[in-house]
Amino acid sequence: MRAIIVLMAAVLSVPASAQSAAQTIVMYTRPPRAVLCDRLDYAKIAVQTSIEAMRSGRAARAFPPGCWIVKPNLPVTLLDQHDDIAYVGVNAGPGQLASRAWVHVDALSETPETPPQRRPR
Repeated sequence: MRAIIVLMAAVLSVPASAQSAAQTIVMYTRPPRAVLCDRLDYAKIAVQTSIEAMRSGRAARAFPPGCWIVKPNLPVTLLDQHDDIAYVGVNAGPGQLASRAWVHVDALSETPETPPQRRPR
């Protein structure tokens, strides 16, 4: 019993910011499905639109309202996942509020994308 109380006291004495930092997973966006949406149902439609565009070899038609294309290597924080769609936090920048969005898990990577190596001349 004393061991449980000591363990609980140790966990509770750790600052909340340190506890949440240990659980934070930073990911990076990657094309071709790097489309963020503000609603889960829109994200599913955007993913289907991207898949159809890749199969046909043409550019994707307009994405649903509430969806936007992001540049590669945008850092996002993984918050939750629903099937193949991840719920992420996006830091908008200094002085701006962080936003939440939905994105296909295939558009996320644990490491930033590196530019292709150029051969020396």
